[in-house]
Amino acid sequence: MKLVFALLLTITVQALAAQTIETTTDLPTIARLSAAQGRVLILYVSRPSCPYCLQLEKDVLQPLLKDHDLMAQVTLRELSWTSAVITGFDKQQHSAAEVITAWDIVGTPTLLFLDGSGHEIAERMAGYPSADFYWYYLEEAIKKAQTTLVNQQSAR
Repeated sequence: MKLVFALLLTITVQALAAQTIETTTDLPTIARLSAAQGRVLILYVSRPSCPYCLQLEKDVLQPLLKDHDLMAQVTLRELSWTSAVITGFDKQQHSAAEVITAWDIVGTPTLLFLDGSGHEIAERMAGYPSADFYWYYLEEAIKKAQTTLVNQQSAR
């Protein structure tokens, strides 16, 4: 009985420890708020049935949510290809598929690094082959996007 209780407790603690990636239905608002806080918006484009998305979440995005230094620089939001109606950067209602297609995204997972106006400010990361060098490229993209965001804000 003690073993069963310990196992259930462990599973419960692990489930509670896993943070969920927030979704968004209002792209201009979250991008504007993120930029106002000096953070780059990382928009994670996913599909529910994508095994690479699940692996990226497990290997990279869940640990990213726990990294206080990196999360001080970014806002991470998920946009699922199957999401219903969202507000695009043109402030009009669209299906998620329409918005994603307008960015010329053809596969998932894809990470976009956006400023407060929805412009890409670092090279997008498409696909997820493995964790081997992914963290390095992610941190480099965040640095580049953060530098661009700071320069944009200084120019105003």
